[in-house]
Amino acid sequence: MTETALDRFKALPGSAVRKIAVSLLAAVSLMLIGAAKPDVSPAPYSLLPAPGDEVQPDEDVAPGHIVARALLAGGDAVQLVAPLSLDYSSEKRRWDRYQMLDASHVPDRPDLPATVFCEWRNDGSAGKQLAGQMLFGLVGALRSTSLKTRFCLFDGDGDGMLDHAVLIGARRDSNRGAFAIPPVAVKRFPGQLIGNGSEVRLRYAGDAGTPGQVAFDIEVTVQGLTQPVPDARRTISIATLPATIDVGAARIKVVAYDPARRTANLWIDHGLAPGHISRDGVLDGD
Repeated sequence: MTETALDRFKALPGSAVRKIAVSLLAAVSLMLIGAAKPDVSPAPYSLLPAPGDEVQPDEDVAPGHIVARALLAGGDAVQLVAPLSLDYSSEKRRWDRYQMLDASHVPDRPDLPATVFCEWRNDGSAGKQLAGQMLFGLVGALRSTSLKTRFCLFDGDGDGMLDHAVLIGARRDSNRGAFAIPPVAVKRFPGQLIGNGSEVRLRYAGDAGTPGQVAFDIEVTVQGLTQPVPDARRTISIATLPATIDVGAARIKVVAYDPARRTANLWIDHGLAPGHISRDGVLDGD
């Protein structure tokens, strides 16, 4: 009878079998650690005023005219003005005065603001994760024993103080929701301009193939490269004029439309800044 690989494996001394098993477990564990999804993503871009070519009040514009524009900057950071201690779900932190927290976004959490301020991840080393997994054998390699957690803080009532937190990476579903914390004042550090052609533009497009409507197009470039924008075209019915259209923070009153020239008489109540735009192109006003 032909000897199989399984037969040869069974014939190995016990110590050799254990070494092979440990090596396989280590390889599987490291692959799982490396494939872990990020717990937070970069914060939305901040929109800063771009003086220059915005439409003036009561101006007639032709298709292709940029009616509002804003420059892109990185997410803000905050610095705690006072110490803060948290003890939640067996996770304890103490931050001294002057602790910096980075602006971030938590994907797939519509219950949280678009921007939260997070500590650096409290990340166990790969060795510690591997040791924890080995305690449970091969099954342990296939279950989550990640030590990655971090607290993210946010302003829940808009008063400028951080008064809520969420524990990212909490194992229990019951501990993943936001909870109130003692309000703490912060000093904000605005994100730096990205530059090199990084901006958001709102362009008037006339009727642009939309009979009975006038259209505006959102355009985003990051360091000169055009970025995809979902729902980039916004329209308003000509029959409702004069009427107002809101695009992110921008608020534009379309007073009248001239179908012969395809021009519109506009009044800009508010530009695109200050505001935010997510990394996937969703505009939001402050």
